Amino acid sequence: MATALDCTPDEARDVLRSYADGQRRLYEGDEREGRKPIGFTAEQHRAALALTELADDESAAAEEER
Repeated sequence: MATALDCTPDEARDVLRSYADGQRRLYEGDEREGRKPIGFTAEQHRAALALTELADDESAAAEEER
């Protein structure tokens, strides 16, 4: 992801974390206002944040095997 964004791995993690947080806020706001929610569910948000915890040499598939 970092290569695609032309940034460091830590910067890519920050981008993903910020995006995931924004998507979660969007979902929660829609729910509060009685609209069909778009954005990230709590589970999707947790999954995205879990990706930000992986080391540079880890993959999501390796994390799932644990």
